Amino acid sequence: QRLLTANTDANIDSFKPESLRDLYRRFYRPDNATLVVVGDIDPAVSEAEIREKFASWPAGASSIDRVDDGRVDLQRPISARNFVDPAVPIIVTLDRLAPYAETPDTEAEFRRKLLLDLGTAILGRRLQKIANAPGAPIISGSADASDFFDVARQANVTVQAKEEAGGWQNALAVAENEIRRLREHGVTAAELREQLANFTTAYRNAADQAATRRSAQLAEAILSTVQQERLFVAPATRYALFQKYAPAITPAMVAEAITGRFDGSAPLIHVSTKSPIPGGEVAILAAYREAAAKPVAAPEQGAEASFGYSDFGPAGQVVADTSVADLGIRQLRFANNVRLNLKQTDFEDGRLRFLVRVGSGLIALPADRAAAQAVFVSALGAAAGTGKHSFDELQALLAGRQITYGLGVTEDSFEVRGTTTMADLLTQMQVSAAYISDFGYRPEALARWKAVVPTIAAQLDATPAGVAQSEVPRIVANGDPRFGVPPTESLAAVSLESLRGDLETQLDAAPIEISVVGDFTAEQVIDAVARTFSALSTRQPALADLTAARRASFAANTAPVTLTHAGAADQALVQVYWATRDDSDAQAAATLNLLAEVFGLELLEEVREKLGATYSPGASSSMSDSFIGFGTLSTSIVVAPKDAARVLASVDAIAKQLRDRPVSADLLERARRPLLERVALNRRENTWWLGVAGESQLRSERLDRARTLEARLRAVTPAMLQAAAKQYLVPGKALEVSILPRTEAAK
Repeated sequence: QRLLTANTDANIDSFKPESLRDLYRRFYRPDNATLVVVGDIDPAVSEAEIREKFASWPAGASSIDRVDDGRVDLQRPISARNFVDPAVPIIVTLDRLAPYAETPDTEAEFRRKLLLDLGTAILGRRLQKIANAPGAPIISGSADASDFFDVARQANVTVQAKEEAGGWQNALAVAENEIRRLREHGVTAAELREQLANFTTAYRNAADQAATRRSAQLAEAILSTVQQERLFVAPATRYALFQKYAPAITPAMVAEAITGRFDGSAPLIHVSTKSPIPGGEVAILAAYREAAAKPVAAPEQGAEASFGYSDFGPAGQVVADTSVADLGIRQLRFANNVRLNLKQTDFEDGRLRFLVRVGSGLIALPADRAAAQAVFVSALGAAAGTGKHSFDELQALLAGRQITYGLGVTEDSFEVRGTTTMADLLTQMQVSAAYISDFGYRPEALARWKAVVPTIAAQLDATPAGVAQSEVPRIVANGDPRFGVPPTESLAAVSLESLRGDLETQLDAAPIEISVVGDFTAEQVIDAVARTFSALSTRQPALADLTAARRASFAANTAPVTLTHAGAADQALVQVYWATRDDSDAQAAATLNLLAEVFGLELLEEVREKLGATYSPGASSSMSDSFIGFGTLSTSIVVAPKDAARVLASVDAIAKQLRDRPVSADLLERARRPLLERVALNRRENTWWLGVAGESQLRSERLDRARTLEARLRAVTPAMLQAAAKQYLVPGKALEVSILPRTEAAK
């Protein structure tokens, strides 16, 4: 407890192991423990094993000395705080607290919580609309109403400000005004209809899909009922209760529930900024009072509209229909060359996963701006909307539908990837086809992008991991601008004109391959694709060659590199990269993956256990399937700055050891076992099958990898690992990168 209340460097450095042991003995005891087991088990066998393992666990000699939960002064006057850290975005939070009341799980409590949840959803949606609007004063916003442990009831609004002069004041004004607008003018019927539609879908889908919930998810849900002393309520019961109460809910009921939570204590205002606010807390309170003095108008009702993408033209015809029998994948091709792959499974009741891949993605874009365009489309492509509808209009029109909006960009495709149901699949295909055939290019999306660029840049510079993500890939790839996160000036230079020119060729004519995996009706999926993507213009029959664009090379200069970050002075990261190859040889890919696993185990033994220099060192193999000949084996280790040099020496020693002698059979099996277990688990996961089916026509040569992965892993021998280490972990050819705190680097 002393450590938690006085979190200083001196306190941490003086922390004794005995303190940790005392804490463990105090709370880790059988009368304070709950064990939950979920899965494909024999309950009798599991119970016997649990008794065998845990029956001898001694109980405490006395009752547990519980920590007092503390108190919240609900009578305190309005107050403000300014938290300053260069790593944080500008965030404004308004909190109000009310007395805590322990409530049993009853139908009345379900109804009360439902009204409150609807209210926070409506308030959050208002903040989202403000952030998405042209000339938005904020980047994002959210609302929440929940219990603050067992101490108080809490309601808050959190708003992210723009990184500009007056940004935090604008965000504070938005937060204050929207809480007051809700209090003074209530909730509109349109807002309530939208959220009731969304809640209906969420409750219904949870009930429909309950039988195939993941074991970990179910175990956590059961455990949470113990922690919170709540009943375990089945999703079907929750849905039935929702259906019972939802028809009678009115806007006035919701407004009363949510405004009541914001009528608690005087507001507590928290503003996080990168540098101190001039005037500090006095200035924050003055800005709040200024915002509170301005009148707020009633929310707009919003005009009625209809969805503009229900007709893409005559439905396309299937011209080829074949199957990959051993993998259970049905492959179809339509007359316009759109391809469709279907894989039915029973892993997730009532749920299907889909993937739409278009063209060649980043490698098809101009190299000098490809990465910036890709980051923009992936991060804010949904906000661009479509030609006929803004993002907000789409969300209002399609309330209650499980829809994925926008599109992303990977190295080798533009794509839309998501989860939906059969009831919403046609709408999903309509929305995705609209984003691809009629992308919005809306100025409000670009304005929002330019507002978040400074935040992105600051966050990437604030930690060693951020710098590793943004700068190191480009260094490893010999300065190739397509790797890593582009510099701030490149991100800010994205324009709608250049974006339109770069995307239109890909989105208008490039090949399209659609894959659907899970619980679905095949003929309905085929019909949905026929009425949307297959009704678009004819697509190219094959992926573009792009051989020149697929060239990438490892760093020509492997002299040690030192980078800096603006974060904490005690955080550093060391990475070592060796050039390998692309993944065109499937057995080589399996061998190098195992070599990376072995390297990781050796790092755990040497750097964590012996040196005590880090907690979670890692090694990985990355072999590109997009860039010819390009791949790396690398290590990444979080260290204290003073330990960087000796950790790098340990990495070099492990590489030498792997070159000089074969690994033991035991070490190889310890590395291989989790990979084989992962293969077995993957074959029961729709996400893995979606990856297999996702390119099974346009890149059919890769299908065989799904069949042979286990055999390839089992085929790896100690001699093969040593040969790979000799070939790739070449002395003097490694690129060492140290990412140090700027203050330490200056020293």
